[in-house]
Amino acid sequence: ITLESSVKEALAVPGFAELLNAVATSFGGGDIAADEEMMQMMLDTPISALLGFAGLTGEQIQPQLDQVNAQL
Repeated sequence: ITLESSVKEALAVPGFAELLNAVATSFGGGDIAADEEMMQMMLDTPISALLGFAGLTGEQIQPQLDQVNAQL
């Protein structure tokens, strides 16, 4: 997965759901996977767009994406 991958694409990769929850928690979103309405809204959103809402940059999250990709 890359920063331009959609949330839907990334969720197919083992370990990404946990990373998504960590990002959501950083901006007060809690367990975002448990909120079906929110997940439906976000499925086609690129990962990079979500980072902006969380106040994070691609450089900050790239090491975690690399870890998820390494598990493939």
